[in-house]
Amino acid sequence: MSFNLDSHYKKNPDLKETKDAFPPEVLKYLQATPSLPIDKGFCAEASMEFISKKSVLEKAQGIYCWVLEHTFRDESVKEGCGLGLPIRTISEKSGGGKCADISAVFVALARASGIPTRDVYGLRVDPAKSGEITGNYHCWTEFYLPGTGWVMADPADVRKKMLNEKIEKVDDAKKWVDFFWAGDDLLRIALNRDTRETVLSETTAKTPLTYFMYPYAEIDGKPVDWFSPKTFEFNVKLELK
Repeated sequence: MSFNLDSHYKKNPDLKETKDAFPPEVLKYLQATPSLPIDKGFCAEASMEFISKKSVLEKAQGIYCWVLEHTFRDESVKEGCGLGLPIRTISEKSGGGKCADISAVFVALARASGIPTRDVYGLRVDPAKSGEITGNYHCWTEFYLPGTGWVMADPADVRKKMLNEKIEKVDDAKKWVDFFWAGDDLLRIALNRDTRETVLSETTAKTPLTYFMYPYAEIDGKPVDWFSPKTFEFNVKLELK
């Protein structure tokens, strides 16, 4: 496969909100799914904090800050970018997770608060050199803002920067909180959007994938564990032209 990169995620600090209704085609991004419940647990309780806010932008910013305060980057999570199960992240892991987990918390809260929102699954790209980028898989989010369209928010990368730079308090990470809100200046390849409960075969028809980002394979009708390099090895390479 080959891709052409553009500046779709260029930083957009001047977000414009209108009072227009959400377009019909984005309303599906308000729905719950089996892996993304929005009507129980922490989600139903926490979302009450944002529903009363007047604007979509105020709600989204509030949710972004809530996620940053209630999650953290957990390197002990062994399942690649995580499982993307928001209830598990908050309830069982006390907010700990990786990018798919933290992004899922944002998506669930935003949908519960009435904002069409979706996960984005892709790859980070280093523009300076060609080479292997197998470890560059990443998940972030987009919410729909009337008057602007889809807006990127990446609380997971804020939390990763905080871990790498040993920043303990969100207030001390303002540079990154601002950087990963409403786009950034990094290069990314979006592979899929909102691929929850993906069905690729008869096997996944019985147990759909929580999300589809990594390569998927079966041997004799049984899924190969894509989180296990010993049983499922693949490489992703970048060739600059």
